[in-house]
Amino acid sequence: MGFPLQAEKWLFNIIENEKRIVRDTYLLPFTCLELGYTSIKVKDYNLAETWFEKAKKDYSGFLLETPFHIKLHAAFKYIKKARNRQKMIEEDAKSVSSDDTDKCKKSYKECDLLQFGKKYPSNVGMTKNLNDLEIFEANQKECKVTS
Repeated sequence: MGFPLQAEKWLFNIIENEKRIVRDTYLLPFTCLELGYTSIKVKDYNLAETWFEKAKKDYSGFLLETPFHIKLHAAFKYIKKARNRQKMIEEDAKSVSSDDTDKCKKSYKECDLLQFGKKYPSNVGMTKNLNDLEIFEANQKECKVTS
């Protein structure tokens, strides 16, 4: 959508009406998933994990549960890799001179062009998500710091 704050507003509206949702019970876990995605887009990984954990623990037995868990697993995996990437940036920044720090940041920034929200939109099919995950992992391996 490109407007995470506006998206959050509408997603919170769904969460607030949780008790009124009787028939389409899949909306609630997928709403939590989307709130986690918007948190990832603004690089708030702790909040994203909170939303993913809520979706995982609070909801079960709904329509489309299997594809939901595949997306959830991919999201947790992405967060883990993003945190590792942040650690690498911090370690590299400490180990290189100040002139080379900009090169390191630029190299990692190129890896970040594959943003989670662009590569894992929630409205595409499972097969596309799995293929995108493979592409994402391959591109992560290619992005190395060059000094």
